[in-house]
Amino acid sequence: SNYNTQRALNEIRASTGLRETINNMIEQTANDLEAQRLRTEYAFRKRIHEVQMSKDELEWQQRNTKREMDVLMEDIRGLKQLSQTRTNPWRLLKQEPRTGPIDQELSFAETCPMMVL
Repeated sequence: SNYNTQRALNEIRASTGLRETINNMIEQTANDLEAQRLRTEYAFRKRIHEVQMSKDELEWQQRNTKREMDVLMEDIRGLKQLSQTRTNPWRLLKQEPRTGPIDQELSFAETCPMMVL
């Protein structure tokens, strides 16, 4: 009777309280998981942006370095050409003053002693 009814009501109240506590914990866990998901997505987006910026910077540096290398290679080619024209043995022969008779042939060693090994 009355005792059993009272006991049943107490059990119902206790189980209702326990159910509310469990539902609150489940809801809090879901909120925590959603907040963690949002933080993780933000961290990933931020990291992707940083990597993209680094990649763009490296590509820019690579393009500039390649341009500088092209300019330097062109300078080197020009210097090589200039060096070859200045040490061209035929050019030196033309500039060498003639000390002997005009009809006498000069050997390469006589005209360019520095060029002969």
